[in-house]
Amino acid sequence: MPPLRFVVVTAALASVALAQASPIQSQSHFVDIDSGEVANTSTSPATAGTALVVWSHVVTAPDAAWVRLVYAGSMLSGDGDRGGNGSHLRITSIRDGYLQTQHRIHVGQWNDTSAYFNGDSVLIEILAHQGTGPNRLIVKSVIAGPTNPGGSDSICGP
Repeated sequence: MPPLRFVVVTAALASVALAQASPIQSQSHFVDIDSGEVANTSTSPATAGTALVVWSHVVTAPDAAWVRLVYAGSMLSGDGDRGGNGSHLRITSIRDGYLQTQHRIHVGQWNDTSAYFNGDSVLIEILAHQGTGPNRLIVKSVIAGPTNPGGSDSICGP
């Protein structure tokens, strides 16, 4: 009969192995998206204090159940990491309209990625306040979930 220590360690390792989640099925697609330097150069008093869309682009991974963006670099001008007059990204799912707002601090917290979005397309926008300086976003890839014919498109599965 094996020593009790061996049985306990073996049982503990087996329970850890059973508790591991299976990896999310996905593919990474290289994209070459670069906003270039863009800024809000408006001098209109009517738009003072309002962030305006200075660049937008639709990103698509055809027939994917879900998508997530991976950035190669970003520069968001203005003061403050939230609110104030800081520039920010707004990413919106074309499928269901859910969105994520990322200020400079959030891009770092998300490790240069976006949230996961249902469907195969998102609209990404840079919003900037008047006279705050240049902004830029480079998207290097799109992580896309598998096609799920006849099912719901979601990272959570059926």
